[in-house]
Amino acid sequence: MLGLAAFGSVAATHVHCNWSAGSRRGSGIALVAMCCVLAVSAYFLYYGSDDALRAANAWAHIAAGIAATAAFALHWLMRNGERDSGAKVD
Repeated sequence: MLGLAAFGSVAATHVHCNWSAGSRRGSGIALVAMCCVLAVSAYFLYYGSDDALRAANAWAHIAAGIAATAAFALHWLMRNGERDSGAKVD
């Protein structure tokens, strides 16, 4: 739940303000997509009842978490590259 609250806060401020700039849009879209997959898979983990589907969903949730971490790292590293080149950074 804390992750959803943090994602909502970032979506309302950072994403909204920086979408028109266009920089790092690809990595940002990947990060938002992974957060959505995490939210949906968490919902199914909480409310799912079939053990086989729950086990598969648990692995999907773990994979999405790893992918979201990688997407965040990519997004952040691209920001540092812009900072070094003198581009506008929020």
